[in-house]
Amino acid sequence: MKKLMLLVLLLSNLSVFAQKEGQIFCEGDASESYFSLLSAKKVIYWSDTYYIEKKVGLKTINDKEYIEYLQAWENGQKVSLFLRTENGKVFQYEECCDEDTLRFDDNLKVGDKWKTADNLVEYEIIATDISLKTPVCNYKNILKLKSTFKNGSFEFYYLKGFGYVGASIDGELISFASAEILTRK
Repeated sequence: MKKLMLLVLLLSNLSVFAQKEGQIFCEGDASESYFSLLSAKKVIYWSDTYYIEKKVGLKTINDKEYIEYLQAWENGQKVSLFLRTENGKVFQYEECCDEDTLRFDDNLKVGDKWKTADNLVEYEIIATDISLKTPVCNYKNILKLKSTFKNGSFEFYYLKGFGYVGASIDGELISFASAEILTRK
């Protein structure tokens, strides 16, 4: 189960989509992709913990240049994601398979499906016009992406020009993005 949760967190968080200078956190940028690879940092809450994600630089893997994003977890664990864009598509380097997984293609439409390089996860675009309420924002025109794993599925939510904003299981919010660390009650 721990491996599944780590995989979910890694795959879900193309939360590399952080805001541009002067952009309002909850509004994104409608002229950008749902998976814009931006450079500001953000805080991702997941269940009862969180991590801070930020762009740390570029890395060449197999003669391709990737943007490295570091996820620094509350417990001190650090995980890197390697993402690149090519022809309107976002790819994630998968160490398991020494190849890329398609994370998103701007040409995908509702109903389109694809699998990860290791065939362990199937993605499906469910909607592009839903609303999502999190403890931080009330989002509109959100992309809803269903990720189906061997042991269950998650719904991930993305905002144009910002990226990952939340996740749910069976409609119950389990994760959300924030501009800062929130005080816990």
